[in-house]
Amino acid sequence: MRCKYIRKIFQNEENGYTVALFSTLDHEVPLSARDKFWADKKIIAFTAKGYDLPLTDEIEIEMEGEWETNSHGTQYKVETFLEVVPRTREGILGYLSCGSLKGIGPKTAERIVNRFGLDTLEVMEKYPQELLKIQGISQKKLDRIVDSFGKNKVFRELMTFLSPFHVTPKKANMILQKFRDQSVEIIRKQPYILCSVKGFGFLTVDAIARQCCAATNDPMRISGCVSYVLREAMKQNGHLYLEQEILVKDALKVLNKELNLQPVTETEILKVLYRLVMQDSIVVEENRVYITQQHQEEEDTASMIARKLHERIPVLTIEKELEEAQEDLNITLSEQQKEAVRMVFANPISIITGGPGTGKTTVLKALDFLRKICTEPFDKKTEKFDFEPFLFDEDTPNQNTKFELEFVQNGIRYFYEVELNKNCIVKEKLYNFNPNKALVFERTTDEQKELTSIKFGSKIPKRKTLEDNLEIFTLWNNTVLGGFLKGNIDSYELNVSIYFFTNYLLQTIYLDTNIEEFSAMIIDKNDRNKKIILETLKKADFGIYDIFIKKTKTKASSQIISLIKENKALNDNPIANEILDSGEVDNFQTFFLHKIKDRIIPLSIKKESQGTQKFYDLSGLLSMILNSSKNLPIDEIESSLHPDLFNHFLLTYLVNGKKESQLIATTHNREILSNRDIFRDDAIWFTDKNENSATELYSLADFDSSVVRDTTNVLNAYKSGKLGGVPNLGDYYINLDEE
Repeated sequence: MRCKYIRKIFQNEENGYTVALFSTLDHEVPLSARDKFWADKKIIAFTAKGYDLPLTDEIEIEMEGEWETNSHGTQYKVETFLEVVPRTREGILGYLSCGSLKGIGPKTAERIVNRFGLDTLEVMEKYPQELLKIQGISQKKLDRIVDSFGKNKVFRELMTFLSPFHVTPKKANMILQKFRDQSVEIIRKQPYILCSVKGFGFLTVDAIARQCCAATNDPMRISGCVSYVLREAMKQNGHLYLEQEILVKDALKVLNKELNLQPVTETEILKVLYRLVMQDSIVVEENRVYITQQHQEEEDTASMIARKLHERIPVLTIEKELEEAQEDLNITLSEQQKEAVRMVFANPISIITGGPGTGKTTVLKALDFLRKICTEPFDKKTEKFDFEPFLFDEDTPNQNTKFELEFVQNGIRYFYEVELNKNCIVKEKLYNFNPNKALVFERTTDEQKELTSIKFGSKIPKRKTLEDNLEIFTLWNNTVLGGFLKGNIDSYELNVSIYFFTNYLLQTIYLDTNIEEFSAMIIDKNDRNKKIILETLKKADFGIYDIFIKKTKTKASSQIISLIKENKALNDNPIANEILDSGEVDNFQTFFLHKIKDRIIPLSIKKESQGTQKFYDLSGLLSMILNSSKNLPIDEIESSLHPDLFNHFLLTYLVNGKKESQLIATTHNREILSNRDIFRDDAIWFTDKNENSATELYSLADFDSSVVRDTTNVLNAYKSGKLGGVPNLGDYYINLDEE
């Protein structure tokens, strides 16, 4: 991370341990680590701690380390750093006086630069004895300076040379390991040799090479571009090879982009392809061009599948526990009865149905919005909420919007209420029932002064400074729960409440949410997840015998990042943290193995039906909520699913889901209303528009016995309009006559 010094917080003169404030342009800095004062100035500032950190703003510093949270808040623990010295008088002076060079203080640094100017670093490297001419530098002090300066000579030169291209110290070390002391010289003469160093992509190397005025038709440049085009085809489209004509065409586009003179020719690319074949870097089969490694992986995959042809299919036991229970009780249950056994005690599911445009998706969006304002607080007072108030009434656009939510956490019921407009949170309350109703906190906002006031209930244990500290972090456009996340504040009640929004309530899954990557990832990392997903697919009778995951590296999608952040178990996983830090994730290709008589045939998931793909996605989500208690909202859950598969998934969740888990789903599938023997009345919800076109949400349990009796066919009652939530359709005639 590239940063600049702002001010010193603490420094131990004896061991050099330093705590200081730095600024950066890196937006990956956690919100909890950002300094609030500088955030208001639109500057990302954070606290870093380490040994001998440079304390000057005349140079940039490339840091590597990790974020740590302690009693002082979230800080960056620096493991390694490098000074990036600009070749200016100010830059050199800042470097010398920053404290990293033993024996040189600010005054001595100024004397050195005054004498040697821009040649200072060269003098220190080649003619260090000249420093004895500087007042205050003895031979003993010179020895310390030379030792300190010489330790990082090559590293410093390399980083200074590569600094315009934002090369990290870690990647610079990779270069040093390969080329040693000759690194800078080699790169200047043969810049495209960097393509052979792990971590250096073609586009970065090409930018460095152009700075060095390298030849545009350099065979190493063409070779690097060929590799880049093949790998991009794999990352973006999943192609394991390219036809030679397409490869040459795409390579020419990259090589000759923004190039007017001496364009690369097709003949030059073909010569390089021939050389790469001879070097065994690529494989050409019938005009198909592979990277050798990918070609080998394909052969390994084929061998693996061939081996599986001789493996016996394992015998799977179904509902072992229930079978044991039947033996103990001397009874025999039907399959439907087996599925219903666990549903007697709880029904952790809510199905929302209704006609088109009645607000089913809006209900989930409101839930998503509430989760977001509690878990993703703004850093600036000027930021506004992204929501639209009710538009079909002339008064409501100018009125505040109010959300109310009841939830259970740690066995205690909570009631949360928040009122807001585009600019700020106006009011906010949280109650618990343990067992009687008690105020946890109440918040009000002075909209004129843009200030927040927080008052805790009398029955809530708290430190004297709790309210004051919380008010500091709670901007007028932050919820109290959001402000709590930003500060290092201790409160049991707030910890319990925020856990619901950060760990239990998941982000809504919409039709365009890509779940395939998530399902493949959890299969690859955990055999239990694979077992759950595979068994779910088997029982749905897709004819799938096994799942095979092939992985390569690619850029992580926004959906996978969101799911990792929403799942605390994944956030605590070092692999997940690496994904969040690097922005890269394993690119998964999912293959289903089908057993046809005595043969096992692999089929890419892309070639499976939409229904199979959708059920695979749902199975991945099912695995997540079976492993840990979660609230999972899904919009239009029945999309691309046969009604029988839709019911099968819901029943699988009900039979196997954890007691604390909850599934909230919208659907157009009204046939679910015929399953009243499975779903309780309070699990079926309807949306409908009132006379003002506002969405109303109500459950089947809200109807009295005059409308819905125990014997009522709910589906027929819904079709007839008794329950609302159906489109008000007219006749079929369209008048095409001109008036």
